[in-house]
Amino acid sequence: MNIRFIYFDCIETLIQIESPSLDAYADWAWEGGAQSLNLWDDSESFQNAWKREREQLNAAENCFREGTIYGRIKNILSERITQSEHAWLPERIEQEVRYIHDSFWNVYRARTYVLPEVEQCLDLIARRGIPMGVVSNFMVPGGIQELLMHHGLNGYFQQVVVSCHVGWRKPSEHIYTAAIEFAQTLPGEILFIGDSPEADYEGPRAAGMEALLYDRKGKYDRIRDRIASLLEIDDWLEQYRFR
Repeated sequence: MNIRFIYFDCIETLIQIESPSLDAYADWAWEGGAQSLNLWDDSESFQNAWKREREQLNAAENCFREGTIYGRIKNILSERITQSEHAWLPERIEQEVRYIHDSFWNVYRARTYVLPEVEQCLDLIARRGIPMGVVSNFMVPGGIQELLMHHGLNGYFQQVVVSCHVGWRKPSEHIYTAAIEFAQTLPGEILFIGDSPEADYEGPRAAGMEALLYDRKGKYDRIRDRIASLLEIDDWLEQYRFR
């Protein structure tokens, strides 16, 4: 078979993020507005509420169900208001959630950047005439599309499949099924590229796709089909033609 469609993971593959850990997300929400509400004793208590909400989502349906950051913030705020016996109208809750969410998103977006090799790689693939798409775990609706546009990459992609829209995140089979349907080709004719062994290599292969692990820091030598630079994809495609 020939490769007739290529899917990329987005975060930490096409677009990098300056973030030390997932816990930083709670800090951004705290500093972006939750702190000023005076509902939590300190940042640690808010951080714990954030972790509990994340754990509840991860416990749902084999850990692969997906929600949104907006929904997480709303659940945390609503629960805290109930516990503290405050009487807030629904309109005020929505207003505060939106403010915290938008502040969080502004910080997130500002911390993203793209490596020089990304556009070079996408240009090489585009010259081959192979259509491309993105399959990403992400909890901000429309956020991946916005990031791609913000960094001038949106014109390369025909499809963008995001976990919070599908309702399932990688490595759930449901998100790969949606991606295959959007590509309108056989699974074996799709190449999937990303940085997570579970979500971007093992998951796509289990769904019948070809996969390359983007192992920029050389951490996964147990995996055979891996690349250290996205520029290696063009050579891989050339070799694949003669298999």
